[in-house]
Amino acid sequence: MGINIKKYIHQIFSKQLLKKIENDRKFELRGLSFELSPGIFHPKYFNSSLIILDWIESHDLIGKKVLELGCGSGAGALLAAKNGAQAFAADISTLAIENLQANKERNKLNVQIFHSDLFQSIPDIKFDYVLVNPPFYPKTPKKEAEHAWYCGDDFDYFKSFFPQLREQWSGMVCLMALSEDCNLEMIQAIAKESGYRLDQIAVKKSFWEKNFLYQLNQN
Repeated sequence: MGINIKKYIHQIFSKQLLKKIENDRKFELRGLSFELSPGIFHPKYFNSSLIILDWIESHDLIGKKVLELGCGSGAGALLAAKNGAQAFAADISTLAIENLQANKERNKLNVQIFHSDLFQSIPDIKFDYVLVNPPFYPKTPKKEAEHAWYCGDDFDYFKSFFPQLREQWSGMVCLMALSEDCNLEMIQAIAKESGYRLDQIAVKKSFWEKNFLYQLNQN
């Protein structure tokens, strides 16, 4: 598909999607019940969220410590808890944390929640899995909700994430969802500076884009 055609489709699709999201604040997903506040990343309509949920449902996580970092709606953490994991979730957004607390109670699931900028306010826990659906558009977020989309003008999110991950690393598996629309070469270069490579383990296609799931491995 040509770049101009894809851009045109993206513009039309984005407007339709925003309207649909505004009218779909209460919904069911993977056996879970959600009510989302405006400004929370909607997991139902983005393959970057769904590819992580697919992975959760295809793995035995019973008793495993699973952290969803930058959790947004917390769909990953809630689904992990539903499937028997010791689930944890963290986000920089106060709104996301409050919304997840409400949905945790709605679904009667045990998820330990941290209000944290990346790993900064998370206790020293040896996680088995860390699941990340990061912001990747190179722009500095001005509002709280924009942290779900923008990683900073100079990819600041990733320049903080990979070094912090290295400090936390102790045999855990870290999975990251990314879109073909991101600057993958830049993200891979930043990862390499901290001693990581991104190995693709899954792909999920929609009409207008591909999303990939990567496992981070140390070089």
